[in-house]
Amino acid sequence: MTDTSSETRRLATILAIDIAGFSRASERDEIAAAAHVRALRRQCGTAAESHRGRIFNTAGDGVMMEFPTVADGIAAALDIADAVRGESAMPPVRMGLHLGDVTVLANGDLIGAGVNVAARVQQRAQPGEILTTGDVRNLFATQAAAQFTAYGSAQLDKMNRQVDLYALGRPGEKVHRTLLGRVRAMRPLARSAALAVLGLAAGAGLYTLIRTTEVAAPPAAPAAETQSTVPVIAVLPLKNLSGDPALDYFSDGITEEIQTTLAKIPGLRVIARASSFSIEGQHADIPEAARLLGASHVLTGTVRRNGDGMRVSAQLLAGRSGEILWSETFERPVSETLAVQDEIAMRVARALRIVVPESARAQAIDPRAFELYLRGRDSWRTGGEDGRPPQAAIADLEEAVRIAPEFARAWAALASAYAQRQNWLTGPEQDRLIAKAISAASRALELDPTIGEAYVVLGRFEPSPDWAARGMLFEQAVAASPNDDEMQMLTALFWLMETGRTNEALRVLERAYKGDKLSDLLTNNYVVALAAVGDTAGIEAVVAERRATWPDVNSAWTLVFSLKLRERDFEGARAALKEADAFLGEAAKRFPGKDIARLRQTLADMLQAIETDDGALKRLVADLFREDLGKGQAAALQTIGALSLLGFHDEAMAIAEELYVRRGFQSEAGSDFAVPARYPYGRASVAPLLSKDAAELQRDPRIWRVFAAAGLAKYWQQSGQWPDFCADPLLGYDCAVEAESALAAMKVN
Repeated sequence: MTDTSSETRRLATILAIDIAGFSRASERDEIAAAAHVRALRRQCGTAAESHRGRIFNTAGDGVMMEFPTVADGIAAALDIADAVRGESAMPPVRMGLHLGDVTVLANGDLIGAGVNVAARVQQRAQPGEILTTGDVRNLFATQAAAQFTAYGSAQLDKMNRQVDLYALGRPGEKVHRTLLGRVRAMRPLARSAALAVLGLAAGAGLYTLIRTTEVAAPPAAPAAETQSTVPVIAVLPLKNLSGDPALDYFSDGITEEIQTTLAKIPGLRVIARASSFSIEGQHADIPEAARLLGASHVLTGTVRRNGDGMRVSAQLLAGRSGEILWSETFERPVSETLAVQDEIAMRVARALRIVVPESARAQAIDPRAFELYLRGRDSWRTGGEDGRPPQAAIADLEEAVRIAPEFARAWAALASAYAQRQNWLTGPEQDRLIAKAISAASRALELDPTIGEAYVVLGRFEPSPDWAARGMLFEQAVAASPNDDEMQMLTALFWLMETGRTNEALRVLERAYKGDKLSDLLTNNYVVALAAVGDTAGIEAVVAERRATWPDVNSAWTLVFSLKLRERDFEGARAALKEADAFLGEAAKRFPGKDIARLRQTLADMLQAIETDDGALKRLVADLFREDLGKGQAAALQTIGALSLLGFHDEAMAIAEELYVRRGFQSEAGSDFAVPARYPYGRASVAPLLSKDAAELQRDPRIWRVFAAAGLAKYWQQSGQWPDFCADPLLGYDCAVEAESALAAMKVN
């Protein structure tokens, strides 16, 4: 029997350190690698002596240290980081700092959870980075807390434990980390899904490439591999057994709430609403539904509403066999619906052998408020298909938060409804609705900081020119719901595309599309992303794949036409125009009030004008677009692209400067083919100028006056994440030089 009489337990601050890339370095030069280990141990010894610590274990390039207080551990870690940076040819180190229980062995060595957590945190650090746990950071609630940059929670490798992670820097030092670095700090299973988001190919002004010299994103895993390691769950619509079809919104709402709750569980991937709702749960062949949706498991069930009571039955089935893995019935008051949703999600995770920390007890919600919330969210989601106008959805949600002011999800839904509705309003009315969206989203996050959609609303309407502040909001949205494809999609659209990281946005949308191919919204946005990088073959493949299930995907032929025309592939443009013309002909029958015939003729004239280089016809087509300038910012954006394509480059640049620098074209008339609203706070979308379609404008250094006025030049300069087009070999200038020049000129003026 082992003698443990001399062992003691205590709380200790543990610092784990190793040399980044040591194994590979030792293969190249074993003598130099050994010298680096000696140097590190010397530096650690000095730090230990200065800060009341000790080295209690070494192995290879690793060093484990103990300190009596967190303050001592932080000071030592920062000193070691400085010493390593000052050592000639010394490679960077990775450090993990944790406060936890340890057991002191007779020989002075330490073991226990505190040591294990520190070691696992150190493994998640990037080269040159100090990562700490929340236990360390939480001791610094005042000024010193500014030294910590939050990176979300992580499930530690080989441990059934999640911790909050923070990067440590000196006071006033800004900690930088690429999105790839953040992904690597995620829970292992969530990370496998998130990595597919990174590293696209440069292109069309709506997405962005993460630029880092230290690491590169690995290729996305094949779909079959992802499904074999990460459970993919499709939540089919719970069937309404209440005997009243008018209560379908209630069963649908509970279905969506369960989806949202499941999407927050690390190690699960949830098929999005659009696809799962396309299959009737109770009448579906489960293996066939799983095959169509690409799901490994299917959750289905029923809801029976009776006054203020309800009965929810749910069952989890294996996708391939249809075997029932778990089944349970919950009879509860409607006020406990949130608790039931959490319980169902927890039972599903346990059935799949996924360890999930127990969530806090879900709040009880007034039944009337919850009913209004579900009905309002359903109306907002369906865009009025239930016969109720968009204002009715807002009215329901406003009444829900009036009745239950602590109902965080209702506030978030209200913020999203305001954000959607403002697209179709103008002037002061639009500004008022945007202000309401910001207020509702802020209130939602005060009540529950884990609601990703509220961060998206704030990021979308952030009024300041500080793009870094906007970016942090979108990062928080993804961190709050890392497995939510819709959150990834919105981040790609409103953040990555708007900052010129086209390739990364495409990767995000490609992954979301492949996991949810029945979603019309995702398909549309994926096609836009493909157009932004000029991938006509990719667009044609999507059209062929979705033509049978979504005929409107044929509208993508207009994008193919534009890309082919810009490439001077006139045969390809003619073929695309033929396909587009067939679609527009059908659209003209469905929307007789729209002047679609004019659009069809304009496209044909544009092809003829460019192919024959007919100056008179070019001017005629250009005049048609110039007529739309008075219709507002969206029409001005279309005109910039058309004039550039027709060869009126200087005029296109002049309109761009009027639009972005002087914020012109504020008219609210709109057009038949564009949203008739100006952009929030008069700020037009910059994404079109960052796409491949705007290559000619990008090669003109004058465009940097626009980027400086929009605040992007400063953001790119400070972050070092330059837009994808800066890698264009035909650019002819250095983006950093032009950014500096444009910013200097803006200060003078």
